[in-house]
Amino acid sequence: MVQAAELYDTFKEIASNGKFRTDLTAGLVNRFINGIRVEYDSEIPALSKAYLDPKIREEVEVLKNLTFVTQIESPRVKVSEFRGKEIVREIFRAIYDTHNGYKLMPDDFKKMYEGLPDCHPYRRRIVVDFIAGMTDRYAIEFYGRLKSENPQTIFKPL
Repeated sequence: MVQAAELYDTFKEIASNGKFRTDLTAGLVNRFINGIRVEYDSEIPALSKAYLDPKIREEVEVLKNLTFVTQIESPRVKVSEFRGKEIVREIFRAIYDTHNGYKLMPDDFKKMYEGLPDCHPYRRRIVVDFIAGMTDRYAIEFYGRLKSENPQTIFKPL
């Protein structure tokens, strides 16, 4: 009987073999593409239909579920997701819920914000749009400067 450690080592070796991964991926993609059947509607091409062979559909569903469980629901991703929500929430609070916090935004967003009356619902929207436009790196850096996680960066220009 195969021991768990042996099985782990075997899978680890397979995962680190680039040629094997490439061949496996190419084979899956080829099989999946060949499993597509198209019913072309010549009168209205936009109404044409594409079908996936039921056996191939099962394989695709298994891979989607495996990816969901092992990647999307992994603790490593969940920690990042939790931290990301915290960062976004704190940036929003600093800008919107703090007196004159809007002044932390760049001039174009500040101008839009100041152009609206106090408590106008679009003020929240401007802050949300500013945060939504941030890259992950920029949001983390912005948050770090707000919270002094890296004090040297508080003087770095936005």
